[in-house]
Amino acid sequence: MKKKETIYLVLFIALLFIFSISLVIFFKSDNGIVNEDDVYIESTTLTVSMKDILSVNDDFGKTISDTNGGAFGYVDIDIVNDANKKRNYQLYLTESSDTTNTISPSFVKVYLTDFKDDPISNYNSNIVPSYTTFAYLKDKPSSKLILNGTIEANKRTSIRLRSWISDSFVIENGKNTFSFDIGIRAVK
Repeated sequence: MKKKETIYLVLFIALLFIFSISLVIFFKSDNGIVNEDDVYIESTTLTVSMKDILSVNDDFGKTISDTNGGAFGYVDIDIVNDANKKRNYQLYLTESSDTTNTISPSFVKVYLTDFKDDPISNYNSNIVPSYTTFAYLKDKPSSKLILNGTIEANKRTSIRLRSWISDSFVIENGKNTFSFDIGIRAVK
């Protein structure tokens, strides 16, 4: 009888061991950690600078098609996912560190569309957000989150970022500027 019980015990331990190894292998393949670099941007520029030479209303700002000598921000962005899995991402802006002669971010408007000029996500309301209305990223306290998105595995999507100085800003001498860098990362 003892021999039979010993065999059952050994088989039970072996099955438990195999089950444990299977779980480790299964969860190792996707352990919840996402490589932030799985999603990246392809663009001719990742920095936008605007001068206080022209302020415009939101209706005009939504139709901007160039930078107009630095009066506006206009950037075409390709968001690329090289991972073999669908990824969530965060598109964010980081204000440049140069603080001399800076336009207040409350006057800087930001607007995202696809290449057909259809507004993306939360940008389809009549109110265009200013830089200050965006939430800060908890782990990047100098960066503002402008878009949470999802992109399929091994895909690319194109968006257009427009920014301008609000018509409520009083133009001064053309020496004031506002600059920001565009960043992106994959997230859980």
